[in-house]
Amino acid sequence: MRSYLPQLTPRRRGIIMVITAVMLIVLFAFVAFSVDVGYMTLTKGQLQNAADAAAMAGVRELANGENAVQDAAKEIALENEAAGYPVSLANGDILIGRFDYASKTFTPTAGSANAVQVTARVADQPLFFAPILKSHDFDMSATGIAMLNPRDIVFVVDLSGSMNDDTEPVWATRTINDQFGPLGYPNVATGLVQDLFDDFGYGTFPGTYQHIGPAFGFAADDFAYAEITKDNGPLADPALDPYYRIESTDDEYARRDKCYRYLIDHQIASLMPDALPPANSTVHFDYWAKYLDYLIDGEWVGPAPPPPVGGGGGGTTPPTTPPPPAPPIGRNDWRIDHDWTDLFTAPVQQAEVQVAGLNTSLMIARQQATMVSSSSYPGMPRNGLEVYEYLPWGLGGQYMWGCNNPNYFTFPSAYSGHSDWKNQIGYVTYLQFMLDHGRDLSPSVYDGTEADPGIGGKTPLSVLSPYCPMHSESTAGGTFSFPPRSQPMHSVRRAMIAAINTVKTKNAGIQPGYGDRVAIVTYDGVDAYHTPQLVLPLTADFNAAMQACTTLQAVSDVGNTTATESGLIAARNHLKTTSEGGAARSFANKVIVLLTDGVPNQWSSSSSTVSSYMAGSGSGEFYGSDYIWYNACLMQAGQCSSKNVTLYPIGMGLGTDYDFMDRMARLAGTDEAGQSVRGSGNPAEYEERLIDIFNEIVKNPGGRLVD
Repeated sequence: MRSYLPQLTPRRRGIIMVITAVMLIVLFAFVAFSVDVGYMTLTKGQLQNAADAAAMAGVRELANGENAVQDAAKEIALENEAAGYPVSLANGDILIGRFDYASKTFTPTAGSANAVQVTARVADQPLFFAPILKSHDFDMSATGIAMLNPRDIVFVVDLSGSMNDDTEPVWATRTINDQFGPLGYPNVATGLVQDLFDDFGYGTFPGTYQHIGPAFGFAADDFAYAEITKDNGPLADPALDPYYRIESTDDEYARRDKCYRYLIDHQIASLMPDALPPANSTVHFDYWAKYLDYLIDGEWVGPAPPPPVGGGGGGTTPPTTPPPPAPPIGRNDWRIDHDWTDLFTAPVQQAEVQVAGLNTSLMIARQQATMVSSSSYPGMPRNGLEVYEYLPWGLGGQYMWGCNNPNYFTFPSAYSGHSDWKNQIGYVTYLQFMLDHGRDLSPSVYDGTEADPGIGGKTPLSVLSPYCPMHSESTAGGTFSFPPRSQPMHSVRRAMIAAINTVKTKNAGIQPGYGDRVAIVTYDGVDAYHTPQLVLPLTADFNAAMQACTTLQAVSDVGNTTATESGLIAARNHLKTTSEGGAARSFANKVIVLLTDGVPNQWSSSSSTVSSYMAGSGSGEFYGSDYIWYNACLMQAGQCSSKNVTLYPIGMGLGTDYDFMDRMARLAGTDEAGQSVRGSGNPAEYEERLIDIFNEIVKNPGGRLVD
């Protein structure tokens, strides 16, 4: 039977060929898609890496201008490859501007830039398989944006007594002049003290000064007070006002008061007419009596008793192990030039001596007193007797030749001519008196509350005194009113204002909450009236921060007032995030800038805590275990590093211990070739050098990618 079915085999073969051809085209399209698209994706990633790296390099140079930004971005871009070639940037690919963190937008602008945008490109790059699809090459770009890291910066400022040291005229002026004279600055310290004289209106340093009681004709020596106050001395004149007149029956306290009244009303008032408070014994006796106590160097007068009979003999064996060292003191309250041996070795069983306050109720040896009408001994007779005693009685215990004058610990070669100023009334010793009392002490108060900021009677140096002479100065941040220019304190104030003004400029226009913030912590001693103070919490109100700098002042030279560790602890606590009880932001870099002139002499951590940290740190930067005042601070520096807080220790003033500061910097990881940042050793360059240091810190915060 004949089949009528169609013959399909040849036609089927033709269709398969067509299908195969079509499938090959599709196959090549997929190959082109997978290979060339993968190649383009790889290139895109390479461009993105280059753009990001270049943006990060450029943003770090924002402080140095557009050319520096472009050079840095181009250099880093060339170290990256895209499509097999180094990435080359044109100037137009690098934009400087502002990044708004809240809206995530970048706006090119030449002023107050905080970000850099970089676009990395390739053009006309050949494809592998895509030409089959009539696509021969491609263009591609990637954009990276980096912005300066917002920072929470805490300035930690030393307000210890040594922050006035460089303008203390009875010892530091000559010490500094002698040191810097050979370097071309023979009168640098004289100029600093003259600034203070100008602020107080005292004329030309050192001004006129006189030994106590020159009008009475006595020798200018330590017996002058005794001569003035003896029974037949000049103040015993019957014609004299009873307010000043000494009677032969007056005890030593009455004689002291009458003599001081006379010196206040007749010598101080005449010699220092511009001194405040007014030298008037009826209104300000206690204040000016403290000044006289401070400068009068008394003397033992009268016939000395015979040496003790018998007793004594033999010495004591010194301990085989020396005691641990003591921290440097802010002031030795009883470092007096007198030889007290006679007082304590003479047979004076009735003498009741309370050296702890130099409030002596007897301090005399009257067993051998003899009744006389006149005497060959200076200062005799007294109550008709020849007595052996120390005059004047009842001194306040704070002496010009104490109060850390001179500061031998940080100035080992200090001029010791402070003794030349004993018994000298004048603006020069009054200025020294004010500097030694600092912002905190009220000279006329004796009950232990003299450092209470609520107690009146501070010296005119203090901003707490109504007599403090404020004056206006132009600074990098504008015109501000300042208290008197004690140094290095005043240079610190002005340099901090310059630094904060730089931060202000760099943050102009930044969305609130996403720029830098600053805070100020101060420290001095640790007691009822001295603790670290958070003067200004973290804020973006830079004008308020600059204003807060203007009234920073050092405390007195009485006692230990350099609690550096406590200041660092206060700063670190403030830099904890809000969830940890602090005020810092979680996304901000945390920075502490420590400014100190003194050596630490107080601490907060226990010896066991410090010893445990030292043992576990494995660091060779610590001192011996006895030096806890140093090691406690070094522990804080190491803990800053481990808590992602960047610490910059900066020495300020001639008394800086740079071995200690270098150890802190190395533990904090902010050293440069093993050293801390160096402040100027020359007072003529304090402010300029500090501003340079601050600018290095605040202008280079580092950056982060934001797009």
